[in-house]
Amino acid sequence: MQRIQVRNEAKTATLEKLVPHLGTLEETKAKLHETKEEARKTKHDLRKRIAELQDANFELSGSSNG
Repeated sequence: MQRIQVRNEAKTATLEKLVPHLGTLEETKAKLHETKEEARKTKHDLRKRIAELQDANFELSGSSNG
């Protein structure tokens, strides 16, 4: 009976060590998701801006030739 109690105490001690890390892991995952969303939005904005600049460049080069 005492062996079971010792094993349970060891499990409890291990869990107590892991729990703070689980919280940190969840925070890290949330931050990663947030960062990915920001990167996706930035990529979209940059592509839009590149397209606008290419259009403006095309118009300028077309008007200088005309």
